[in-house]
Amino acid sequence: MTSRSGSERRGAGAPPGADPHARYRIVLDEPAANPRDAFLLGNGHLGAVAHGGIGAEVLELSLDTLWSGGPGAGDDADADGAALLPALRAAIAAGNLEQADGIAARMAVAPAVQTSQPVGVLRWDYAPGLRTRGYGRELDLRDATMTTTVRGNELRTFISAPAEVLVVQWGGPSAPLRAPHLSSPHRGAVRTWREGRVLWLTLSSRVPADARAGEPVRYGVEPPADDGSVPAGMAFAVAAAVQPTDEGPRLVVAAESGFTAWNRRPSGDTSAVEHVARYRVRRALGRSTAELHAEHVADRRALFDRSDLDLSDSWRADVDELAFHLGKYLLVSSSRADSQPMHAQGLWNAHARPAGEAYRTDMGLQLSYWSAERVGLSECAAPVRRLADELSRTGRDRAWRDFGFSGAVVLERVDLWRATSARIARARRGHWLGALPALASCLYEHALFTGDTAHALQVHRMAVRFALDLLVTGPDDELIASPSAAPGQTLRGTAREFRVAAGSTIDREVIAEVFEHYLSLAGEQPCGLDAALAPRVRDALGRLAPVPVVDGLIAQWPERRAGAPSAGSDSLTQLYGLFPGRRINHTDPTMLDAARRTLDAEISRGAGRTAAGQARILAMAARLGDEVLATRALTRLTGPLSSASLLALGREPQMPGAVLQLPASLVLPGALAEMLVGGDAGVIRLLAALPARWPKGSARGLRAVGGHRVDVAWEETQLTVARITPNFGCTIRVEAENGRFTVTDDTGAPVRFAQVAAWRRNRDLLSFEVVDGRSYVITREGRARRAEQTATGSAISIGTGLSMTLSGLPAD
Repeated sequence: MTSRSGSERRGAGAPPGADPHARYRIVLDEPAANPRDAFLLGNGHLGAVAHGGIGAEVLELSLDTLWSGGPGAGDDADADGAALLPALRAAIAAGNLEQADGIAARMAVAPAVQTSQPVGVLRWDYAPGLRTRGYGRELDLRDATMTTTVRGNELRTFISAPAEVLVVQWGGPSAPLRAPHLSSPHRGAVRTWREGRVLWLTLSSRVPADARAGEPVRYGVEPPADDGSVPAGMAFAVAAAVQPTDEGPRLVVAAESGFTAWNRRPSGDTSAVEHVARYRVRRALGRSTAELHAEHVADRRALFDRSDLDLSDSWRADVDELAFHLGKYLLVSSSRADSQPMHAQGLWNAHARPAGEAYRTDMGLQLSYWSAERVGLSECAAPVRRLADELSRTGRDRAWRDFGFSGAVVLERVDLWRATSARIARARRGHWLGALPALASCLYEHALFTGDTAHALQVHRMAVRFALDLLVTGPDDELIASPSAAPGQTLRGTAREFRVAAGSTIDREVIAEVFEHYLSLAGEQPCGLDAALAPRVRDALGRLAPVPVVDGLIAQWPERRAGAPSAGSDSLTQLYGLFPGRRINHTDPTMLDAARRTLDAEISRGAGRTAAGQARILAMAARLGDEVLATRALTRLTGPLSSASLLALGREPQMPGAVLQLPASLVLPGALAEMLVGGDAGVIRLLAALPARWPKGSARGLRAVGGHRVDVAWEETQLTVARITPNFGCTIRVEAENGRFTVTDDTGAPVRFAQVAAWRRNRDLLSFEVVDGRSYVITREGRARRAEQTATGSAISIGTGLSMTLSGLPAD
């Protein structure tokens, strides 16, 4: 399968008359052979994997709320981790890691979480016998519309959020109407009938009452109660109708589940959910496809157009630009303000199997939503912020029962019902600290970009209480986490590998981060519950063991446990402070250099074999200002690690039957945004990691910390102009490549600013005051003009090796 490149569609420089909308389209010349090459459609609730078939479209349907089980189903009550914890810590302290592994195995918690369930596979033969000549399919990322073209005739498919339906409109030669065929892994009642000229199909069924991974699938036999509820195994229904229209036949589909709330019994009443699905379809049948599509496009553009990246004039960058747009598209398609959080497959469950996906909290959720704030899609991350708040409450019992700790803990797997579990000892992904601090960071990031601190303090309070109890005094009278692990890593250098010890670097960095965030949220004069907690956190923060640096490299474990280097790991956990954390930055040049050298060493040992690993490398390269490394990572993500539909998936070589894994694609827009508009300890960094293959371009609507909106344009890989619209009045500091600059406000009036040499070579730092309600334009003057002004400009010495040029000042 081949893709028609953006350069072929637009041409370098976009010739006059070229379609400016073409840069948002992924165009392919063959139907999808598997879900990896298909187009993913969704409105945050209803999802479809669309294959683009010739004469027959196949749509694999999913719902964000369709999960097995029910609240409290399968909860583990037999684990006795709290009683074993003292012995585990004693074995670790004595250096007997083999004994520690054995104790940890006895503490392992079974994977008792439920799983996301597929709805089923819908097939519609819209034009049987259609020949393949003149085939093409494209996904318009801006308008969230898939178009399949055969012999000049178009099949248009979209899923509308306002109308809550999937619409498939065929505009080719008419044929006798055919009802769709729907198959589902869940047995149910299928009905077909005709109402006038409309053909109807409905399926109603129930999902398993228990479908935990590794356990037998069990369907519930309990009839619904008087209120229609069941303890587990919710009902669901699909309604589909084929209707003749002036354009041609169209298919309208809706689906509904019996989910009511994560802590309430679901509905098992199949007739009730079928009624809702049929109502939505009937409502849509009364409207034209053009009206439904216009409403859908307006809804999508209101979100998608918040930010943009235009590389039309960089002829080798068309796929890079599409990857930016695709990441935003996937975020909007799979997560809305009122959705459930997306799992590793996003909204989609492409493989029809009874036991599908659960939320994976080993940084997967954090990474999936990391881009949202940076591209102006804050509300799309609302589901993960809501999840963090809910888990901070449900995780209290788990913390006490399994560890004897205060606070709350969130283990590796989480389901719709907010149950959390993991196989800590036997899985290399195990993380004793749990995922609540990483989820808390999503709320802190939201506060940094928007000022909204709702629920942030509560979640951080529970996370720091657990972290305080996890800390013990180490051999050097410093605090370390015990027990501790590094997800994806084992401890080497002995006769065998061990998975549990004390003081892993990622635990140290995550604990330090959550402590700092908590103290920031609690304020300088904490009160109430924080009056006693904040001093404990501040004292513990000051006593944390330092990040271990061995031979100039950041180690996974303290030096005394470092052991022999292992193969490079895609998790890169020892670099959490660089990404997704922020603790490693220019304020500590020694640690920043160690992080850079560590990343290079990990890559030389094989890190980056998977799309997720390369996405991390790309984001780290953006923060390091390393455009060469960023370009290399981006090339792999959009090349050998990418599917035909540009999804950054899995590992190289690609396996056709592998399950969709979307976090890498979702990280891409945020990483590309930080290459252009990054942040480093309160400084807005412009074009810090601009690839050479992007010589000319522009971006708009990118967000910096503080919620400041930044638009930027460049030519010949040099900044030409940047516009900053502040979110509030403050002092703005901007880092850019050396040059002469002017700063004006939106009235054209010059703005007083200071310019000093930045800490990075060939970079300057501009500083000026801004007020809310205004925008400010930074213009980099041309070389000739810059040389002229250099001769007349005045420099003021403000310290050894540092000079300041005062520019843009009104004449006296």
